[in-house]
This record gives sequence, C-alpha cells and structure tokens, in this order.
Amino acid sequence: VTSIRDGMNLVSSEFIVCQNINHGVLVLSEFAGSAHSLSGAIRVNPWNTDELANALNEALSLDQREREIRHWKLYRYVTTYTASYWAKSFVDELLHIADAMKQQAAVDALAGACHPLDLSRDVHEKLWKQQYTKERSGTTPAPGAPKKTEALGATSVGVVLSSPSKAVSGSAMSCVHGANHLRLFYFNYEETLHEAHTLSNLDEPGSRLRFRLGQLCADKRNRVYISSARPARVLERWFGMLSVGLIAENGSAFRHPSKSSWSRMHRGENSSSWFAQVMPILEYFTERTPGSLLEAKQFSITWHFQDANPQFGSWQAYELREHLSALCTSLGVDVISERKTLELKPTQISKVATMRRILSEIESNSLGSTMCCFMFALSGGNSREDEELFAMFRELSNPPIRNVVTCKVGKSSLAADRFVSSITAANTVLEELGTVMANVYNKKGVTQRNDRLKHRSASFAKLAG
Repeated sequence: VTSIRDGMNLVSSEFIVCQNINHGVLVLSEFAGSAHSLSGAIRVNPWNTDELANALNEALSLDQREREIRHWKLYRYVTTYTASYWAKSFVDELLHIADAMKQQAAVDALAGACHPLDLSRDVHEKLWKQQYTKERSGTTPAPGAPKKTEALGATSVGVVLSSPSKAVSGSAMSCVHGANHLRLFYFNYEETLHEAHTLSNLDEPGSRLRFRLGQLCADKRNRVYISSARPARVLERWFGMLSVGLIAENGSAFRHPSKSSWSRMHRGENSSSWFAQVMPILEYFTERTPGSLLEAKQFSITWHFQDANPQFGSWQAYELREHLSALCTSLGVDVISERKTLELKPTQISKVATMRRILSEIESNSLGSTMCCFMFALSGGNSREDEELFAMFRELSNPPIRNVVTCKVGKSSLAADRFVSSITAANTVLEELGTVMANVYNKKGVTQRNDRLKHRSASFAKLAG
C-alpha cells in the first residue's frame, strides 16, 4: 500500500484479515493513516523508490517464522480495535468529559466565576477612596474623585487590586503606593500583547505597544517583565530601548529592567549538548510536513506547524512527540505542546522557576528596593507551564506581596481572577495601567483625568458593542 496521502486506509486492514493463513507481509506507506498503529508492517516512504524496492525485497526474503510473528501482531491489533470498540470508546470519553464538566462547574460555583476586568469600578473608585480617606482621615472622597459608574459589560477592561472577597485596606494601599515599594507587572507576549507568528519578523511589536510599555515603566516603582518564546537577541532588538525586564525562551534566561547582563537558568556548562541527538528527528519531520519550521535557539528548540495543513500538521506533531518522548526523557528534556508548536527545553527550565528567582532577587534587595507589594499578571497562554505559573502567583497573595491579580486573555481553562476578551482588550489594559498608576495619586489635574476617564468609558462601551 503506497499511499502518497491517505486517511484511515482500510485496505491494509482487509489485507491482514485475508492473510490469516498465508501470513503475507504488509508493506505500508508512512503517509497512510493506519501506519502509526500497524507496527508489524514494513513502513516506507513511497517517494523514495530505492527504499521501496528494498522493502519489497525484505518482505519477499523473510523466513516463515518472522512472517508469522509480524502477521500475529497485525491480526491481533485489527481484531481487537474494531469499529464497535472505537464507537464504545468515543461514547465513554464523552460521558467522562460530561462528568468532568459537571465537577468543574461545581468547583467554579464554589470558588466564584472569573469576571471581566472593570477599570472604573475596580481601580479608580477603590484607589481614590482609599487614598483620600487615609489622607483626610474622613469618609468623604476628595473633590474630583470618580463617582460610581455603570459596569462596562463583559468585554470591559481594566485592572483590579484585589479579589472580590478581599477588600484593600489602608495599609495595603500605602504599601502599594509607597515611595520605596515596587509594583510588579508580568506580561506574556505571544497571544497576549501580540498575535503569535512563525517568523520573528512578523512578531515584532509596533511603536504603539512600545510606547505603552514605556509609559508604564516610566514610574521607577513599576517593574515590568515581558515573557516570550523568542531568544534573548530578538527581545533585545525589540525592547532593548525600554527599561523593562525580559524573559527569553519561556524562562530559559532573564534580564532585569535597566540591566545589560542576562542570567541563564540552565546550571550545566553546555546547555545545548542535547541538540545533536534530537535534531535529526526534528529535521526529518520538518522535511515531511509542508509549512512547518524548525527554530533552534540558544537553550531550546521550537517546532512550528501553524502554517501547515491543520489536520496533517496536528497528526505529524503527535507523531513527532511520540518519537521524542522516550529519547527526551533520557536526556532530561521536556516536550511542551502549546498553540501549534512543540517546544523542547531542559527539564530544569520553566517559567515558574524563573519567576521565583526574579522574585527572590527582588526580595533580597539586590535591585535597590525594599518590598514588592502589588503584582499584576496578564497571559494568553494555555499550557501546563502557564497553569503552574498562575498557581504560583496565587500563592503570593500573602506577604510580602499583599495584592496579586491574575488575568487571562479569552475564556481559556487558565485559572485566573479576571479575564479580558481579546488581544486588543489586553493592549487597552496595558495603556490604562500606565495612565492609572502614573496619575491616580496625583492631586493635580483631577478634572482633566476625569475627562479622560469619561472618554475611556465611552471607548470601552464602543468596544463592548
């Protein structure tokens, strides 16, 4: 069976059943849908005529004992995994998913649903009321403080300083806005601030995004960190002119704001010694998957298949992961699947480990500040690493970081306090953060800022519509 491109291919299964007496040998194209399950067949690339000729010669030359063993493996598979078996397994899986959804719904009902960010309600009112109540030792907000406004709907955007069940105390507000205390901001880049692309040239941020980041990090108390799958040299080219912290290759290396040196997370001397052992497999699948791209970086390797045929690319990614699983386990390398990519990097490297080290260095006062009392994290990721990272952020809700807010882009499975509807909304959050954190405690220009708030509310209402 020499299919160039095929679906399930029942011909190979019919041949196996018909050869129960003669024990004929099956020569099967690697592009046939059944090739990955019929392990007793001799698999070939039909485009390679020499390989095909050798396979036919091998099939005709096999002794009777080996023919029987190969046929027994194939016959057992075909007769075990029948159409009724697959139908039953699909129904069982659907029932299992239904039960899991019911259990998750019950958990969500107890924990509280993830609500959209609301800039007017969750930031302006709380900050003005807490600050001026503390300053004036009274209960009446200062003149010009924002009044209660309508919620901006499910697609409204903003930033909150605490979860709904935790009111922000006066001492906490003093901590967040103290002259010697940091406010930490974590942004994932791909699928959060920018659409993800295969080529880095298409991923480059625009001048407007750079301006928004520059506005946010202009306040020395704000520490902004951007995490990306791109290597350090690319992030330096994109954001090197800004005073932002950078996390390269999904945690493989990081650089603090206003610092020129990078710290790497890999403890070994040769961080890419394993490349040579996995590259032949990756190159093999890249050649056989039109539209795929192999990106070798300093500490990790990424196999992109966004531009491949969706079904064929996903199938090839599954096959590639199966081929790499045993080898990468022995090499101490993780294979991480996320958004049409497969990323290979050392097991000891993760986003969680990198953020823990960054926070540790901040707490040790190595960056010249006394404490970090507010943290805001925004991510559109949906991998196991992102889940673990947000779980770690939630653990920071106790001192020394008193207020931690996690926000996801879209209604993914990522457990977060809040969500925004799209990448466009996430960029609006970034713009508003710069304005809010810079001006919310500035008593001058109150009227002008309220006018800007009204304008923003109108913009949000238009966006929601």
